[in-house]
Amino acid sequence: MPRLVAPSKVAYKPANTGVACDPWDSYWTNSKRVGEAGVGGPKDEALQAFWGAFFIAFLAAEATGQRILDLGSGDGAVTAFALNARTGSTDPEVHCLDISPAALALVRAQYPSITPICASAASIPVPEGHFHAVLSQFGMEYAGIGAVAEAARVLRPGGQFAAVLHQRGGAIHDECRATADALQSTLDSGVLGAFSAFLHSACALRDQSGSEDSFNVADRALAPRIQALEAILKDTGTDGAGKLPFAIYRDIAHMYRRPYSYSAPDIEQWVRRVEEELIAFRDRMEAMVSAALDESALAQWRGALDEAGVALEPSESLAMGADQRSAAWVLRGVRRSK
Repeated sequence: MPRLVAPSKVAYKPANTGVACDPWDSYWTNSKRVGEAGVGGPKDEALQAFWGAFFIAFLAAEATGQRILDLGSGDGAVTAFALNARTGSTDPEVHCLDISPAALALVRAQYPSITPICASAASIPVPEGHFHAVLSQFGMEYAGIGAVAEAARVLRPGGQFAAVLHQRGGAIHDECRATADALQSTLDSGVLGAFSAFLHSACALRDQSGSEDSFNVADRALAPRIQALEAILKDTGTDGAGKLPFAIYRDIAHMYRRPYSYSAPDIEQWVRRVEEELIAFRDRMEAMVSAALDESALAQWRGALDEAGVALEPSESLAMGADQRSAAWVLRGVRRSK
């Protein structure tokens, strides 16, 4: 049976796993299948240019013993930039902090040398002044402004701080909003329940416990739900919303052609897993929308960083995507000497 099945979790379980975060774990477990929003991905030219220039300067100045914290690491975008930009024969010592064990497992599967820290960015379990650089790309803002003091605390005097943050009203924010709406519309379409009822009626007819009339009623009830899904696809295209609405449409089309082939447990498992993927991805997109900072919030972050001892450069805005719209804020500075 073709199913939208989440990939198995990596067996590695990082240290310090006292923080439970099932929705984020669900997202990162499924993320390699459903994908991210298109703007602001790891191959975005603006992000590559920013981090490329940052690490060239940083690694040249800190020739040995660099300790870097990738704060809110996700699956390790900043870590990848750091390790790809190394200038010496040894890698910098990279610590990846994230609230999701599944995200940390993804990072360590790619980069076994990293040190995982499963914790909130608002409560970092390392000593004061431990890192030469505290860096974040679309990560620390999820922990809120409370993460600012912690980021400054674990940064040594003279250490570098740099964060790329979601910009409210920017290209990523708007794309995430559209993606979340499309995923919610897919859930609201009722297509999963109607298709489940259709397959169950086919099972009953096959097993001689149902009637052809019931099967036909379920078939007719499915039609408008399919049309609702097609309307969503008309807006998103096959690649929109992480390709998930199209994947559902494609699998339904395949299964519809052989409705008598499935057992009731298979049907229920398929519906449950599809719903889990939709909800996990929608929740991630909603979190990205909520975490985005407008100019007023950005000013508050700047004030908090200054109070915590970080001397900041003027804020920047990064333009991304095909339309080169503003998409992210950049905060960069140095921890003052005490």
